[in-house]
Amino acid sequence: MAKFFSFCLVMFFASSFSFAGVSFGNIDLNNNNELIYTVSHNIPGLSKYKSLFYAPLGTQTLEAEPALLTCYPEHIYKMNDDSSLYIQNRYGMANYSFETNSLTWISKADSLPTSYTKQAPILISPDGAWLCYVNPTGRTEGSLILENAGTHETVIVVEKQEFKRNETGVLWAPDSKCFLYEKNGDIYFAEASSLFGRIQLEEKMRKIGHGSINSVRWTKSGSLVYIDGDIAYLIQENELYTRSLYSSVLGSGTVLGRLVSHFDYLHDKFFVDNEGSRLIVLSGSSLVAFYNLQDGKFSYAPVKGLYTLSSELGPSYACDVFWGDSSNVYLWADSLSYAKGEKVSTVYSIKNTLVPVLSIKNSSSPLLSPNGRLLAFSCGKALYVYDVYNWKRVASLQGQNIASFLWEKDSLSLYVGGVETLVKWTLPTASVKDGETEVLYISSVNSAYWAKDEIIAFPSAKRRGYKYTSKTNSWELLDSAGEQKELSGRNEYFRVYTDSARNNIFDNSIYVRSFTAPGVTYPLYAECDSLNTEKKRVALVFDAVGATEGLSNILNTLDEFNVDATFFINGEFIRRYPLETRQIASSSYSCASGFFSSANLVDNTFIIDEDFIKRGLARNEDEFLDATGRELSLYWHAPQYKVNEKILIAGKNAGYRYVNTMEGFSDAYSMGESGFVETNALVDYMLSSLHDGLIIPINVGRSSLLRKDYLYEKIDLIISSILDSGYQIVPMETLIP
Repeated sequence: MAKFFSFCLVMFFASSFSFAGVSFGNIDLNNNNELIYTVSHNIPGLSKYKSLFYAPLGTQTLEAEPALLTCYPEHIYKMNDDSSLYIQNRYGMANYSFETNSLTWISKADSLPTSYTKQAPILISPDGAWLCYVNPTGRTEGSLILENAGTHETVIVVEKQEFKRNETGVLWAPDSKCFLYEKNGDIYFAEASSLFGRIQLEEKMRKIGHGSINSVRWTKSGSLVYIDGDIAYLIQENELYTRSLYSSVLGSGTVLGRLVSHFDYLHDKFFVDNEGSRLIVLSGSSLVAFYNLQDGKFSYAPVKGLYTLSSELGPSYACDVFWGDSSNVYLWADSLSYAKGEKVSTVYSIKNTLVPVLSIKNSSSPLLSPNGRLLAFSCGKALYVYDVYNWKRVASLQGQNIASFLWEKDSLSLYVGGVETLVKWTLPTASVKDGETEVLYISSVNSAYWAKDEIIAFPSAKRRGYKYTSKTNSWELLDSAGEQKELSGRNEYFRVYTDSARNNIFDNSIYVRSFTAPGVTYPLYAECDSLNTEKKRVALVFDAVGATEGLSNILNTLDEFNVDATFFINGEFIRRYPLETRQIASSSYSCASGFFSSANLVDNTFIIDEDFIKRGLARNEDEFLDATGRELSLYWHAPQYKVNEKILIAGKNAGYRYVNTMEGFSDAYSMGESGFVETNALVDYMLSSLHDGLIIPINVGRSSLLRKDYLYEKIDLIISSILDSGYQIVPMETLIP
């Protein structure tokens, strides 16, 4: 399995000097010179947990590499082999065998992981026989890989594809025979097995049409619904080759109907029911259009309803649709509330209006069961299961925070990865009211110690302990609570202790002092002792000018990574979007002035004097105060970052400090020889130009001259890449003299 899982570690462990907050603790040494200890990761943007390690000590170095005894389930997968689970986390990939009840590490990092970048997602075919993933080859792109889960052979499907943190750009057919992928603004299909054969149809002959993976959806029967512009088409799976070979004659498929508006394949999404008879289009995360599909012959498809996703909760940034019976359809929408900036997931029943039926705070993304009937999602210390036909709760599993979960093929049970244990949960039945829960493995530990020659670990302070069995690399629940023991890092041969690390990636370091070799003390991890005290700082600033499309994603990602930022708020934005202005102000981020208008102040059309600048800054202060009840900070920049010496002096005399940002980087204004510079090129330019004290500007919404894509869509990738480059993201004010 090494070939398959090696890609998971490429970006995740390639970082050099990030400020990650890795710390060591729970040191306990037995009389056989065997050490156990914990490694805690406090990495913003990623799961936080404490892993347990075992290491045999030697006189001048370890006798063997440290062994990881716990396995945190950041992601859970199941291939076509029903005898095991695959568990992925920052340390690598492990296989849990149901036959032996043991865990085996398939691939592991060469050193302690300190990266902020998440693993690239893996998309497994419905039958578990094939894998698709993007192997990163650069900062913003990678190769789309197809792998045979049985033989582990791989083939490159697309040499260069845009790297997305949570997507692969692939859709598998329900029968797993073929899949769809996007490439350079077009959609293609491929039979997985044919890509490994000597004879295969040329890619140009497998083209579906123009668009992205957002433009296509499979029905349960294997038909394909494809939207091109404002027309919805139906293509049967067995017609794919015929339609592609003779598309100039046959067209793109059978016409299902015409939509009331043009489909933007870069930003819009659509959802289709199992039969391909009902379709919902989500435009710009706010407008919901519900259609009945039929053989439309280019006539308009009947519209069941048009709805707007806007409320006091705030604009949605992620949506999904779940089809119940013929009379029940449910829309799941994630929003950031205007009032408190917290994530709220709302489930709406689509009737004559959108009727809220459930609201959940800080929920995970929902996961539909293989039979399409049940929906699971986690919230706090519980996993909930609902029936999508009537949106009634079927069951819940309480007791620990949930990291990941996966449905079993029979839709009767789930594998639930919590912060304490990985369990198999069988749903309640008439004979078993609460269902059955089987603990498979320990995810992380709260504490651990040696009991003679046995390791005892406690996943939490309030739960019973587990005994470790080294022969099978497994854990067994203790019959009793277990005796608590005082930890000791000393025996007659060694003394083990923690002290400060020379490398500021780590909060501390473990050192081993040998008594049998006088004067010998060595660090348990050499990387902790490599000198790295350099602190490099950058700041992120966001321009709120004339649109809000990226605001929810920006605020959500900033909170996820727990980084500082400054919002430059323009008067036009305040007047157009008072709710969003209050949302920014209530989020505790610094707010500065983007002037009261968005006009180019150095344009010869205007005569700008000092009084105009002073009054413009004062007016923006007053309008911001009226909208939010807060004061703007005394920092500003001119609209479009265009300024001259006269304007700078006027701002200074008004009591403001002017902020210069990274030249030529703002996605709203960056121009190349043939128009706007593409976002990927901007990100590459930014990362290659990082230096201490840099201030990076990003626009909150779309510019008046529409780009193909925007930096706010890649804010998670930008932040993680900056941090992995060894930079701290600091408040802008700390970089201004």
